[in-house]
Amino acid sequence: VLSPVSAGISRAMEREADKFSLELTRLNQPMATAFIKLAEDSKVNPEPHPFIEFWRYSHPSLNKRIEFVLDYKPWERTLPERIARPVPRG
Repeated sequence: VLSPVSAGISRAMEREADKFSLELTRLNQPMATAFIKLAEDSKVNPEPHPFIEFWRYSHPSLNKRIEFVLDYKPWERTLPERIARPVPRG
C-alpha cells in the first residue's frame, strides 16, 4: 500500500539530484545521451503506463528524465539556480 508513496518520494529526490548535477555541470546534452544509452542497455521501457510508473517506479521514466534534462536550463532564463556556484576569479 505504501509503495506509491515511497516511490513518489524517491522520484522527487531523483529529480532534485538531476537538477543538482545539471546546475553543477551544465552538461544537458551529455546527460540526456547517458539516459538514452541506459535505456538501450537495460532494455527498460522508456515510457511506461502512467499508473505503472506511479505505483512501481522509484525513478522518473527515462523519457521524462530525457525531456527534463534537455529543457532544464535556469541559467539561460535568468532564473535562480538552486546551488551555489563559485564566483569566477580574474
